[in-house]
Amino acid sequence: FQCGEIVRLRGGRQRHPHFFHPNPQPNCTNHRKSHAHLQVQLRLLKIFSDGKMEHYFPEINRFADVVTPSHKLIFEVQCSPISLFEVRARQKAYAQTGFLLVWILHEKSFNKRYLSDAEKNLRQFPSYYTNIDARGHGWIYDQLELLNDVKRFYIGKKCPVHLAQHYYFKDNMFSNIPAFLNNRTQNWPVFFKGDLLHRVWLNPEFAEILIGLEKKGNRLKMLRQWKKMLQKLGAYHNQLLKKLLLRNAKR
Repeated sequence: FQCGEIVRLRGGRQRHPHFFHPNPQPNCTNHRKSHAHLQVQLRLLKIFSDGKMEHYFPEINRFADVVTPSHKLIFEVQCSPISLFEVRARQKAYAQTGFLLVWILHEKSFNKRYLSDAEKNLRQFPSYYTNIDARGHGWIYDQLELLNDVKRFYIGKKCPVHLAQHYYFKDNMFSNIPAFLNNRTQNWPVFFKGDLLHRVWLNPEFAEILIGLEKKGNRLKMLRQWKKMLQKLGAYHNQLLKKLLLRNAKR
């Protein structure tokens, strides 16, 4: 750990073996992190042979969760809720390092039915989800989903992402893809093996399936909007009817 303090190992039948600080120091960021957070970091270290945990960037005075110098990647693991202000602050800071920032969002706080302002903003940058638990079980994944602004109304299959291999975009690499993936081609510098863009790249027929699904989702979204409008009109009509009945009763 970056603090250089003593750690001890503990575990048991009901607890996965892990290190802890007998006397945590205020300058150490690790003792405030959950076991799941640390397990995600350890998973990333296994993926990259030159991976560094809690790497310090003096020029921005920040510790990055995991850095791989050979790939010029920074991984920020986010297990707890985060504000839009903090997301923008980290993006701005890490942009000064010359590394590409990739977000790993834990599903215990993210990937819910409704997106927070921060999560909505993070969709503009390379970001994936994880369900890795305190025992290290789980994976990092991409996800097929359809959104209505900040609400997920369809969640499909989880696709494990292999972060050891990434690809840069080339001209005419993707010509016919659904709108929600086209957003990535416009904003993300790279994509990774196993994610939705990689699957579309390898299998153009998969893109046709996704486009069809997106069209069905848009029709469903319109039907739901019409249903809400009709419900409001129905409620308004009932109120008018009650008022008319009351007036007639008074006469």
